[in-house]
Amino acid sequence: MNRMVLTGADGDFIVPFPIAKQSKKTDLLPEIMLSSHIPPPQSWRSIQTAYGGAPFFEHLAPELEALWHAHLPSSSGEEKSLSKWSWALLEWMAETCDLDMPEPAVQPNPFSVNPWDLRDKRILNGEQWTFNRYPQVFEDRHSFRPALSSLDALFVLGPHELKARLPELVHPTSTPA
Repeated sequence: MNRMVLTGADGDFIVPFPIAKQSKKTDLLPEIMLSSHIPPPQSWRSIQTAYGGAPFFEHLAPELEALWHAHLPSSSGEEKSLSKWSWALLEWMAETCDLDMPEPAVQPNPFSVNPWDLRDKRILNGEQWTFNRYPQVFEDRHSFRPALSSLDALFVLGPHELKARLPELVHPTSTPA
């Protein structure tokens, strides 16, 4: 997905990762390239402003900021792959929380539908998932906000607590048919 939903002092906000174009087809799907419309320092400042006071932000920020700058295009004409950025972020999150990293799920037949295929935007928007409460930085102002980026929980709970509580925090609402 080319956006991340987080929450700040003024409510939910989106950190966008602008798309430049789709490049040539690789295997089954075209490669989606990010543009430098929003430079990494600008999007990073948004996260820093919202989460700078979170209990684990200062501890996690150096590695995440380095990842941010390494995988997002920063100058005009530079393009980097959305899938490589997404996998780098997932791998960092898994390593940070000592979680097993699943293999990428690619369906050879694009017309077969897997109910838990995360390319389905309804699932990415939180439909068919249950999100249970955990403390959030701005919960006193906005109440609990479900379906935010997992970075929200990581900055507040820390890697060990997030790993321990992950199965209770988010799970499918029902079993796919």
